[in-house]
Amino acid sequence: QKKKIIYRFHNDAGFNEQKKIKSLYPDLVFSTREVEPEFYRLLYGSSIMIATTNATTFLQSFFIDHPTLILWPKDFNIMAKSTAKYYKLLEDVEILFHNPEHCAEKLNLIKNNPMDWWQEKEIQKAKNIFLEKVCRKSNNFGIDLANAVKKLN
Repeated sequence: QKKKIIYRFHNDAGFNEQKKIKSLYPDLVFSTREVEPEFYRLLYGSSIMIATTNATTFLQSFFIDHPTLILWPKDFNIMAKSTAKYYKLLEDVEILFHNPEHCAEKLNLIKNNPMDWWQEKEIQKAKNIFLEKVCRKSNNFGIDLANAVKKLN
């Protein structure tokens, strides 16, 4: 089962994360930016992504509508108060977890066909509201940016 898991390392910040994780789980498949710089290639080749940091990885996965679970310690990731209710939406539909055991239980429930779960109406609704309110995608970025700057004046 571990051969099906790819552990993607972010930049090493001097904590020897790669060495520690590899010594604890030598049977996992590991990925680094140096070996595979194209993150989307990994996503397209996977059935589900589990994000463990409040970074762009889960947003990228959301944008391509890829099944995604998020696992963060409750008080570890600081977010703006104005966005807390949108993160709560992700919690309510069991996309965002703060407990690793609960996240693992969800993964075990959906692992055979995560896309069926991901396409459920309430999952898509929560993900789409989150994207619209927290990280909106634009097909006309230049125009949208200019209009946003005009509103600031």
